[in-house]
Amino acid sequence: MAASIAPGTRLGRYEIVALIDVGGMGEVYRAHDTELGRTVAVKILPAAFANHPDRLRRFELEARAAAALNHPNILAVYDVGDHDGTPYIVSELLEGRTLRACLDAGTLPLRKALEFSIQIAEGLAAAHDKGIVHRDLKPENIFVSRDERLKILDFGLAKLVEAHSVTITAAPQTSAGVVLGTVGYLSPEQASGLPADQRSDIFSIGAVLFEMVTHRRAFSRATAAQTLTAVLENDPLAGLSSGSGPAARLMNIVRCCLEKAPERRFQSARDLALLLAIDLPTESIAASSTAPSNVKRSTIVTVAAASLLLGIVLAGAVFWLTRPSQTAGDSSVAARLTISLPANVASTYGSPVAISPDGSRIVVAMTSTAGHQLFLRSIDREELIPLADTQGAEFPFFSPDGKWIGFWSDRKIRKVATEGGTPIAVADSPIAPFRGADWGDEGILFSPQALGPLFLVNVGSGEVRAATALDANRHETSHRWPQILPGGRAWMFTALRGNTPGNSASVMIQNRATGEARELIAGALYARYLGSRTLLFLRDGQTFVAPFDNERLTLTGPAEPSNESIVTRANSGAVFLSVAANGSAVFIKGGRENDRTLLWVDRNGTKQPVGAPPASYQMPRMSPDGRRVSVSIAGELGDADLWTFDVRTQVRTRDD
Repeated sequence: MAASIAPGTRLGRYEIVALIDVGGMGEVYRAHDTELGRTVAVKILPAAFANHPDRLRRFELEARAAAALNHPNILAVYDVGDHDGTPYIVSELLEGRTLRACLDAGTLPLRKALEFSIQIAEGLAAAHDKGIVHRDLKPENIFVSRDERLKILDFGLAKLVEAHSVTITAAPQTSAGVVLGTVGYLSPEQASGLPADQRSDIFSIGAVLFEMVTHRRAFSRATAAQTLTAVLENDPLAGLSSGSGPAARLMNIVRCCLEKAPERRFQSARDLALLLAIDLPTESIAASSTAPSNVKRSTIVTVAAASLLLGIVLAGAVFWLTRPSQTAGDSSVAARLTISLPANVASTYGSPVAISPDGSRIVVAMTSTAGHQLFLRSIDREELIPLADTQGAEFPFFSPDGKWIGFWSDRKIRKVATEGGTPIAVADSPIAPFRGADWGDEGILFSPQALGPLFLVNVGSGEVRAATALDANRHETSHRWPQILPGGRAWMFTALRGNTPGNSASVMIQNRATGEARELIAGALYARYLGSRTLLFLRDGQTFVAPFDNERLTLTGPAEPSNESIVTRANSGAVFLSVAANGSAVFIKGGRENDRTLLWVDRNGTKQPVGAPPASYQMPRMSPDGRRVSVSIAGELGDADLWTFDVRTQVRTRDD
């Protein structure tokens, strides 16, 4: 291995010590940071390619992409510079070996393969949240540290997809017809020279996971051309017996990752990580998630993730069934029923479960061997019936007569008969992720995107028109999670100001005839009328109930906390809840996803809560006097608002 830079050479404040490795996109050196007194890794573009515009552009893109990421499963980038025409990246120096070296050394235990896969998925989820697609994930680009912390390397082929809040900007470097990446781990769309998004990385994870479990490559053939053909046409799991147990469940997950059509794969790396975590005992997950870091200070602020709980509680759905009051003075009589569901309920931006208007049936979006798919079940039976040709389906909801199920898939709103049949496209909804829908006598009221008003589609003609208008005086940016109230003369929805649900959200109610909208509940979201003069809504991650007059469309008393624990999506403001016309309801029991808790951690690893309420915290920083914490709270568009938490007063304020 010949080095382009001799030991002792200075690149800015970094003194080169020795060459570590040479790859297609650069040379990596061990170096000494003379200013901070630490050993680092310095990656440079070889002199032979420094003036090559395409390679230089990709090298710069790698630096900017990697520097935007801050996650324990992604290589940490410290600095980017240029010295006498030599561009370089400075990163943490890793001790260990690549995943390729681990695989070449022998077999990998199933549990270890599963732990590694979760770490890979969590790292990619963090990148995807920033709008960054890796596009070249393979064992050579995954590093296993000595404490078995996985690090994703080399974002040199990364592509920045549309993400409104990300400050990194770069034009796509790959046009249609150009294949980048390593052929055995490319997605079919990459192999065809088509644009790639985060679902391409999901395919690559599947290929890596297949190799870790079976100890053979998924698509390896004698030539690159034959390998590409295998990626496009062959199923590497076709010859494997189905069996049962953890290995079989894991291969079912791999099968979903390796679907040829992107819409049939897992739609997010975070959902994949949650599903993988189900097969690990919680103590193993905790040990994997809290591996020691290299940071050593007397007192630091850290973020403890709690999202793994969702993967455990998704296995059960809880129903509360209410009988509407017969007279105004009667109280409702409630009966409860718990139904166990398989652990592969889909975790999406909205509820994966819906209940029919008469409360007799439910439909669930679950991950099967065919990808996301709808399953129908009667309350009084245990059988889950798959609905054919509903692959990729999300956000199910029933028609008013209960004869049809609406859902979103492949950039369209579709409907399928509850008795089965071919799904029918109702209207285009091209921008994912969807933000909820409800079906009334006039049509389907839906929110097709993260930002914008509600729309109404005539199910028969397919005609689409705006149903609400953003109020500029209120600085509204999004209307979502609609419910058409009984009688159809009004509907409720959530209005956001800014990009993050929470105090910026309001429950609105709109008269259908006049189009007049007014605020019903400030600082709340995802309201649902439960019948029996009761309204449920979400505030600060907790569900509340309040008395509601459906005739006057007003609250008639104060709200009280609900004892029900329901899965909620912190970023989108969704609640995994569906309400029937007769007041029956179904929800998935659990807590708020993506929430994290700020902790003090001393040198001995002792943890103590800071006192700030749970939220989607990122990148905490402490004031020199230790009295305040500056932290960003992530929004659903990859953006973040900056907040300051006063440790003494326990008050959290947003910085303007």
